[in-house]
Amino acid sequence: MPDFLVKELKAHKERQETQRKRLGEQYQDQDLVICTEIGTFQDPRNVLRVMKRISKAANVTPIRFHDIRHTHASVLISEGVDISTNSVRTFET
Repeated sequence: MPDFLVKELKAHKERQETQRKRLGEQYQDQDLVICTEIGTFQDPRNVLRVMKRISKAANVTPIRFHDIRHTHASVLISEGVDISTNSVRTFET
């Protein structure tokens, strides 16, 4: 994973921790990366709406979540990551 992504994920986790502390027992920590403000599973339709909004703002063609996985694998291959490492990295993401 690139350093900028690790940094962003850590910052996101810190924001979630702040929210968890603020809500106390109301926060339902399920150890999710994408969750609601109270820690529960996010409705997939909401995630897709946000993804479409971000794609439009970035002026890129919206793609399905599953396509992101294939794009990630293609980028790894173009960067010279071997196929067996690529399959593990793609599976883990």
